[in-house]
Amino acid sequence: MEVIDCDKIESAANAYVFKDGLLYGAFDNRLLWCSPQKKGTLYIPEKIKQVCACAFAGCEKLTEVYLPEGVEKIGDCAFMGAVSLKSVSLPSSVLHIGFNAFGDTNKSLSIHCEQDAFAHKFATENGLLVSNL
Repeated sequence: MEVIDCDKIESAANAYVFKDGLLYGAFDNRLLWCSPQKKGTLYIPEKIKQVCACAFAGCEKLTEVYLPEGVEKIGDCAFMGAVSLKSVSLPSSVLHIGFNAFGDTNKSLSIHCEQDAFAHKFATENGLLVSNL
């Protein structure tokens, strides 16, 4: 029979923070998941550096998301299926946007970003609407 180390269980539980319908990595500034019950406009906290794969997948009630300066990476399928999403503001710090990050979203979704930013190039190359900040 295997003995379970209770300290390891407590460490794993402390590795995550759940606040206001969002799940974060407690030590590494990642946004891991957003509750599908979140609706309307969402401002992501300043400390976040990465939006993980599928973080907003299926969040059908969100209409706007504002990512703070400092976010560098948006994972694969991050916003997939967020069908009510009308706009996402991406900071110039974003240097990577994963595969199908905006797949199956609202056809009129607009990406708000600086004209010379990586996000602008990504949006243009992938047929997304773009508006400059």
